[in-house]
Amino acid sequence: MNIFFLDHDIKTLASYHCDKHCVKMILETAQLLATTYRLQNTKELSGLLQLSLPKATHASHPCRLWAGYNACNYLALGSIGVALCDEYKARYGRTHSLYQTIRFLVLNYRDINFPNSEPYSTVPPICMFPAVKDTARSDFKYLAGITEEELLSSRYYQEALVIYSYRFYYLTSKSHFAVWNHSAMPLWYKAKKPELGLAILIHPLELPAVDLTKY
Repeated sequence: MNIFFLDHDIKTLASYHCDKHCVKMILETAQLLATTYRLQNTKELSGLLQLSLPKATHASHPCRLWAGYNACNYLALGSIGVALCDEYKARYGRTHSLYQTIRFLVLNYRDINFPNSEPYSTVPPICMFPAVKDTARSDFKYLAGITEEELLSSRYYQEALVIYSYRFYYLTSKSHFAVWNHSAMPLWYKAKKPELGLAILIHPLELPAVDLTKY
């Protein structure tokens, strides 16, 4: 279970997913959304919904807790799911079977009781092997020229670290299956430089605040 934050732009993030993840992460995104919808729902789910939605799983996983923290996190994840479905259709010429499920879960976010109400997404978790996570963090601080204290005190750097770490994770731990036979390989992956195009020192890389009025 994971969310691969490979870029700050959600459409680009989806395009960076390798072929295997373009399929697999749609399922995991739907599971994270559905688990949050089930566990934090303010209404009793109908029998039809009970049967049609993915079953609750990984309730205490950091990605699931992040998604259920506030509406903006949940909708940001939903936007990633929709973008992945769009990318899937562009690559394979058909609609993913979970597209309508993800769309339902996004459109009905008001049924969920979120414990926090901040009007912005919070820093996503970094979920990977500890050794990979620690190395990515060390490399990132070196490239950005910052200390651990400066990293901890800046959401700006924390957001950039998330993206750098997941790109680093792809390069170090996913290369045995990461191929893009139906789309272009990301330039940072081809060059083996997770910082490529990241602009660590130029502009913030926060997930954009979600406009709740359009849902």
